[in-house]
This record gives sequence, C-alpha cells and structure tokens, in this order.
Amino acid sequence: MPAGRLAELLGGGGNGGAKPATRPGSDYARGRRAAASRQTGRGTLVRQAVTLLVHYPTIAAAASELEALASIDRPGIPLLVELMSQLREDPVQSTGALLERWRHRKEHGWLSRLAASESLVVNTEAAAAEFQSAIRRLAAEDSPAQRLTALLDRARDRALDEQEKLELQALLRTKGQSSSPR
Repeated sequence: MPAGRLAELLGGGGNGGAKPATRPGSDYARGRRAAASRQTGRGTLVRQAVTLLVHYPTIAAAASELEALASIDRPGIPLLVELMSQLREDPVQSTGALLERWRHRKEHGWLSRLAASESLVVNTEAAAAEFQSAIRRLAAEDSPAQRLTALLDRARDRALDEQEKLELQALLRTKGQSSSPR
C-alpha cells in the first residue's frame, strides 16, 4: 500500500508524516544499512559471553574454565577473564552495580552498550547454560590452535617423534591445510 494511502486511512491525509523514499546511495540509506549490520547477529563467542555476564552477573560463579580462558589469545578475552574474576571474588546482583564498578574504566562505554542491548536469554538458568556453552566452545576452538602452534615451534627446535608428527598432520588436516612436518 502506498504511504500516502496508509496515512490517509490512519487519518493523516496526504503524505501524513510518512518518511520520503530514500535513494539507495543516499547518506541516510548508507547510515541505516551500517546501523543494521552492526545490530544483526549475536556477535563473537567472547561478545556473547560478556553480554551474558553484563545482563546476568550472578552466572560468573558457575563458570569453571577461568584458567583455560586466560591462555586464549583473542580480542576481548582479557576483559572477559577480568569480569569473571571480579564477579567471582565480589559478586553483584544487578547490571547497574556491575556498570558502576567499571564507571571509570575505558571499557565502561562498551559494557553500557551491551547492557542497553536486548538480551535474547530470558532467565538466569538459561543464561548460565548459554554462558557455560560459550566458554566451553571458546576453550575447544582455541585448544587445537594452541597445540598446533606448540608443535610447529617444537618442530623448529628439534625433530618431532612419530606420535607428534601424526598429531601435527591431523591438526593441519582439520585446519584445512595439507602440509607435512619437516
């Protein structure tokens, strides 16, 4: 239905406040597409985990993989580990209390935006399960990469034994590379 007709039926008459059509290449259209792309999807596993902690700070006590996370080299992991540590040592019950702790830190703006975003999880139990799943997946995704790096470093220093060669080949295959160790 044309916007003018809809406005007329709703009692506005004529164009009745309907927004004018925008050209696909206009600044307004580009801004809308950029905003939509920033808001779509759930984000990375790290972002999902931090968002869950911000919305449900009490779930930090349930996580047991803090040491495994600390060794992962990914953007956002130091913040996630610090949040988890802080919330385990000194728990808070609300998002507001969590944000207040971070008020004077550079991460406060980002955490505030996450707090303002809509949570896709409806209760604390579901949030705890989702959080545990994200943490386990983070650790699982990074473990093979760390082992691959360790084996490649070891291969540069000395000859690998037969078991290490087989493990390296398997890791390279799963990563989608076909290479044989030297």
